[in-house]
Amino acid sequence: MELGKVAHDAGLPDGVLNMVPGEGTIAGEALVTDKHVNELTFTGSKEVGFHIRETVSDRLIPLNLELGGKSPNIVFDDADLEAAAEGAVKLFNNAGQSCYAGTRLFVADEIYDAFIERVVDRIERMTVAKDPNETDVSALISPSAQSEVDAYVESALEAGATVTTGGCIPFEDGNFYEPTLIEDAPDDAAVSCEEIFGPVLTAYRFESEREVVERANDTEYGLYAGVWTTDLERANRIAGHIEAGTVTVNNYASPIPQAPFPAYKQSGAGSEYATAALRHYTKVKNVRMAVDKTLR
Repeated sequence: MELGKVAHDAGLPDGVLNMVPGEGTIAGEALVTDKHVNELTFTGSKEVGFHIRETVSDRLIPLNLELGGKSPNIVFDDADLEAAAEGAVKLFNNAGQSCYAGTRLFVADEIYDAFIERVVDRIERMTVAKDPNETDVSALISPSAQSEVDAYVESALEAGATVTTGGCIPFEDGNFYEPTLIEDAPDDAAVSCEEIFGPVLTAYRFESEREVVERANDTEYGLYAGVWTTDLERANRIAGHIEAGTVTVNNYASPIPQAPFPAYKQSGAGSEYATAALRHYTKVKNVRMAVDKTLR
């Protein structure tokens, strides 16, 4: 909404940019079904993305979908452990409500205990407070989101996992949830497979490159991934094998507008940002002219 105000104040003519707030089932559905809308970009859940694709399937309009992720963050035994630990806890920015968050932390067995100790120390130093100027972990978007995150943690315990730190609702009001680290969750547990969209990090041991690549790719999503190593050849090798639109090396950074932000597998279709986005929002036209005396 602020963008709309800024555009208006900057002198953008009325009607060029329209902000249409409302529930997805009402405002969103109206935009998707209106025959005057000839191009769509959607960011949200996989279920809604599939619904939009089916709704516009008879119109052949350009459709760009970004539908979330379950991104692996892989730490090898030669990594800078301090930097990697800082990268791991970036998950808790915006309370984990980020499509590209590194929610699955894979750590080489040789360094697992020492590395997890660093991560736990950082998590337990985070403050959860109702005052936005004091908290390190913001509130979740709604009471239902808070309940869903809590249900995922409970399901992890039922599956035999361990909550190493966090795992509780700290206040009766405000939709907050403690930054949480879960260990020993099976790879097929809901907490390991489904997008939680909350401040929950799951950690796993691995012994070899082949193993970790297979487990990292064993997801229906393919949006983002992180690799931590000081071996350039390994970094290139792993990045090439990971099925994700973006792979960061030694810096789990957010997307930047200068580079494409593509989605693999069920994370979506198309790409946002950079020239890839420009191609989505424009069409190619070929004009051929016979140049002779009749053309002036």
